[in-house]
Amino acid sequence: MNRSVVVPVVLLLIGLFAGLAAGLTLSPRERVATTFTTTATAVSTRVLTATASYTVTSTTTATQPTTLTSTRTVTVTTSIIPEIPQLYNHSGVAVCFSRPMVCESMLETLINAAQRRILVAVYVFTNDRLANALIAAHNRGVDVKVVLEAESAEIRGSEYQRLKEAGLDIRLDGNSALMHHKFMVIDDRIVATGSYNWSGAAEEANDENLVAILSEDVAKQFVEEFDRLWSIASQ
Repeated sequence: MNRSVVVPVVLLLIGLFAGLAAGLTLSPRERVATTFTTTATAVSTRVLTATASYTVTSTTTATQPTTLTSTRTVTVTTSIIPEIPQLYNHSGVAVCFSRPMVCESMLETLINAAQRRILVAVYVFTNDRLANALIAAHNRGVDVKVVLEAESAEIRGSEYQRLKEAGLDIRLDGNSALMHHKFMVIDDRIVATGSYNWSGAAEEANDENLVAILSEDVAKQFVEEFDRLWSIASQ
């Protein structure tokens, strides 16, 4: 689904939401005067922001030539990622399989769209493209935290030292066994998880899966697990 299809659908839904809000909160006289405007703006992070707003003006004339005018504006805003429209259908889930698809592109898109914070817990991290995306996110002010399996931090091609030198908050797992997670949380509302390690082998050789889930409830549970890992990890 391309942007020309996704945007009208999203804007229609927002317009309906704003219309419902207007119908519930305005008097009959005010409803007649209600007007709707809808705009969409693409920003540098490739997050499309759609805004629906309505302004209501009601005028009352007293017996004397006095006019009272009140104006109310309510704006409803949501953000979508045009490159992953599956996240915004009824299921809120996007799926990737590494051999026929390019899963690192999904992860990179999510990282580029992050506005507040990114939490990553991953067993192996040797993917330069994803490391570059995290460093770029850090440089634009996004709070980036990474927990990496300690045994994999020193393997050939590990991004551990590079991320550390770039100023990212990165720690090594404190579990005496393995930290075998492969998940990322974006802005406390999107989770990307699956068998997919952040490595060249996962992208180019192995059969792997990656699922992105748009759900604050699911994200909350992964944030809690990340916080537990972070609390026992070493710097």
